Amino acid sequence: TAHALTVDAERAANVHSYNNVIVATGGIGAGSAAVGVTVLDDKSSTQSMLTHTDLTHGGIYDTTSKVNVLANNNTHVETELGSGQISASIGAVGGVGVECVNMEALVGVTVDDATISKDASGHAYKEFNALANNRLYNKFTNAIASGSTLGAVMVGVGDVNINSKTFTNINNVNAYADAIAVKANEYRTAEAVFVAASVAAGLTV
Repeated sequence: TAHALTVDAERAANVHSYNNVIVATGGIGAGSAAVGVTVLDDKSSTQSMLTHTDLTHGGIYDTTSKVNVLANNNTHVETELGSGQISASIGAVGGVGVECVNMEALVGVTVDDATISKDASGHAYKEFNALANNRLYNKFTNAIASGSTLGAVMVGVGDVNINSKTFTNINNVNAYADAIAVKANEYRTAEAVFVAASVAAGLTV
């Protein structure tokens, strides 16, 4: 007999990479560069399992009973190259941001060979939930506040690979509950932003 049971696997990964330069200047024939490189290989497995289990509802006074089997992954990656000011006479000035991100996330819930029973009077659990959630977010920002040069270049290169699997498996299960939810949800977000507030090109003598 059990009032409630929760089997919960949680993973959260937050990665922030900031590569900033305040001022870069170049004279005649000179070159200045702000370069930021981020390489991330993120591989994870987040799984919850309920197997070979026999649970019985606690009785008439057990009015809030739930059985939850949950797996949640949240991977959040942000990469930014920012340059406050770039100025040059004759030469090359550049801001280069390179992002190489690989996300491999396995998220799963398995309920196997389990019985979730009513009590002797026929009272069932209020809820039985088997839920897998996988959230993957990547944002790449390449920003310059101002530039004045003959050859000013801001380059952003983003290479993102998302290889994921999200599942909920229910095998050989007898479940009695007022509400039953079996779900596998995956959310992917990828953003690339280039911001140039003011860029002027010319030859100053």
